[in-house]
Amino acid sequence: MEGGTPSLPCEEGYYHFATCCVAIVRGCEGQAVNNMTYWIQPVQFSGGTTCRLLVPKLSQEICFIRLDLRTFQLASPSDGRCDRDYLQVSGQNINAKVPTLCGFNSGQHLYVGVGRVPGPLELAVTTRGEEPRRRWEIEVTQVECGGERAPPDGCLQYYTSPQGFFASFNYLPTGASQYLNNLNYAVCLARATAFCSVTYSAGSKTADNTFQMVNFSVRNGTLIPTVAAGEAGVGVVACRGDYVVMAGTRLCGGRLNDGSQEPRISNNGPVIESTNGPFLVQVRTDAQYTGRGFNLSYAQNPC
Repeated sequence: MEGGTPSLPCEEGYYHFATCCVAIVRGCEGQAVNNMTYWIQPVQFSGGTTCRLLVPKLSQEICFIRLDLRTFQLASPSDGRCDRDYLQVSGQNINAKVPTLCGFNSGQHLYVGVGRVPGPLELAVTTRGEEPRRRWEIEVTQVECGGERAPPDGCLQYYTSPQGFFASFNYLPTGASQYLNNLNYAVCLARATAFCSVTYSAGSKTADNTFQMVNFSVRNGTLIPTVAAGEAGVGVVACRGDYVVMAGTRLCGGRLNDGSQEPRISNNGPVIESTNGPFLVQVRTDAQYTGRGFNLSYAQNPC
């Protein structure tokens, strides 16, 4: 494929040939003119610039651009704001909003809706100052409308395995984990055949680093947490600005627990959702105050 590098065999029926070729772009003004293009930080690179990659649609049958952040390490956010380094996506459908990303997001992925626009999509990494750990490798794949890999409309992330994990952006298992401000997106799980529900979990009952979405109220000029430290918050009053929605319920605080399976709000408890599918987790944050975020497991349950 025009100078590409041979890769693993492709999925039959998707790429329509036996061996995939991947293209590698290292420049700051490149184009992803082949499917499966890797955009990699230039070898000679310093802060104080903006690197761009244009992604022309290969055909009008393309409805989504999937971005796999194989490696993604930019400067960390400050109080939830990406005010030094950040990745911005533009040129997508007007209702397919993509959050501005910074910090650590290796292993994350994004689906960007482009079915209603002619293209191209633009990826732009803006950096300020020196950052010794800064690097990125983004795999860009184009997804046909109605194909097996196409997510439902409105899903920023889409998982097709019956069990796995998903995490908030810039989640770190240890250290200064911090989710981002002004998020409003959906994590979708494809419902597997003969499975009727899904169970979300935050590790052991007392794990205190896998879920934290914080909210505050103001009393006499003092910030007061709406949920006590180390406890689960449920509902609109407790979870005002930062929360996830599972099984139709807002959840926040320092534990994941909707009270349906585990009565102690100081413990994590499994959250079970039943629907015709896809299973849906809504993530919402406001413009102020951030916590650690989440790293959750899910497992679908047979009918």
